[in-house]
Amino acid sequence: MSETSSFSHLPLAVTMGDPAGIGPEIVARMFLRRPAQRRWIVVGDPLVMRHALAGLDPAAHVRRITTLAEARFDDDVLHVLASSACASLPPVGQVTVESGRAAYAAILAAIQLAKSGTVSGIVTAPIHKEALVPTPLPVRVGAKVRTCSGPSCRR
Repeated sequence: MSETSSFSHLPLAVTMGDPAGIGPEIVARMFLRRPAQRRWIVVGDPLVMRHALAGLDPAAHVRRITTLAEARFDDDVLHVLASSACASLPPVGQVTVESGRAAYAAILAAIQLAKSGTVSGIVTAPIHKEALVPTPLPVRVGAKVRTCSGPSCRR
């Protein structure tokens, strides 16, 4: 079996994007509009995704999963691999550190899935880059990893 065909059975990891932005709604719309093409999971916050999906289809369901093995692709459920757990919904349209951290956590979790070979690729929903600036981000500098936050991260 070639390397390309071995990826065909693996799902995609779709990050939720900024929980206070348009990303969760885009992901929810994609789920509802493409029922025959649901070989993917969402990496993000189950509460945020439940809210986004309910706003479009109150009968649709979200299932929180903790491992990719729990995902099923033959049901009508949006599977969300929890990378964060918001206590409440973030204020829509507002840039917050919490939203930046949640978006970043989803991206990191998706990267780990890709690096482990359990997903075929990553799709990222829109994020708000300003929300990431106050979030301390690990940055690889050569072989070392340092934490970067504030204006110096923009270089």
